[in-house]
Amino acid sequence: MIKEKTFLGLSKNVRSLGWVSLFNDISSEMIYPLLPLFLTQVLGAGVLFVGIIEGIAESVSSFLKLFSGWLSDRFQRRKKIIFFGYALASLTRPFIGLATSAYHVLFLRFFDRIGKGVRASPRDALLSQSCQEDERGKAFGFQRAMDHAGAMVGPLIATLLLATLTDNLRVVFILSIIPALLCLWILVRGVTDIAGDRKTAPPPFRLHWTSWNRQFKYFLIIITLFTLGNSSDAFLLLRAKDLGVHTVSIPILWFFFHLSKTIFSIPGGTLSDRILPLLPRPTTSGFSSSSTAFSSD
Repeated sequence: MIKEKTFLGLSKNVRSLGWVSLFNDISSEMIYPLLPLFLTQVLGAGVLFVGIIEGIAESVSSFLKLFSGWLSDRFQRRKKIIFFGYALASLTRPFIGLATSAYHVLFLRFFDRIGKGVRASPRDALLSQSCQEDERGKAFGFQRAMDHAGAMVGPLIATLLLATLTDNLRVVFILSIIPALLCLWILVRGVTDIAGDRKTAPPPFRLHWTSWNRQFKYFLIIITLFTLGNSSDAFLLLRAKDLGVHTVSIPILWFFFHLSKTIFSIPGGTLSDRILPLLPRPTTSGFSSSSTAFSSD
């Protein structure tokens, strides 16, 4: 367990993982708000194909989180898995700027989301190991706040580039490699593996619904229902364009979308730390703490 703490009482690992998320999202969100427009207006793809791309990409990410979490538990080398996931996405994403077909974007988004699926669960497990149990809400709140701050800065950079440097979306996409490389540099220099207290290897990779406690089952059901009813943000961005929002202004909408998430992430996480001791504790878990398919980026 890392005991050294400074800013907000958070360990170096938690702070570094927050900065990693910040720069990764700056890179990602320089592209994502503009991607539906790029697909439909530059590459000539239909709205249906945009939905197919997003559906395939997010499905791959979700299912990979299950396996990557188990893998990191088994070998206790979470940093290497996290680095691979971030590196795969970081080095794949800017190539969208060179795409000449919507199928190229589908291929690149597929590998981008593989990277997300590989890194998310091991990263969340390492975050849990890098803080005290009664501070996990604050630690995860900080990580989410930094993530959403990156999702605010990325669109602003894209807007600035489109307004002052170029109106070519491809150039903006290619330049996203710069914050992506900063993300990888911080990960290598600032994040340290923490040995777990597991004395034996985890069981083989299998899903056992009957062995999971009731609280976790309820959690999965709630998350599944919410996800089914949550529209892809890509369609909201296309709708904004249909309503007359200029391309340069689309990233500004994305900025305000993530502003509220940034503001409330740390207070919400800290509140959960205060509420947790008041809740009944489960007697058995029946699942690996890093193997959930629903952890966020």
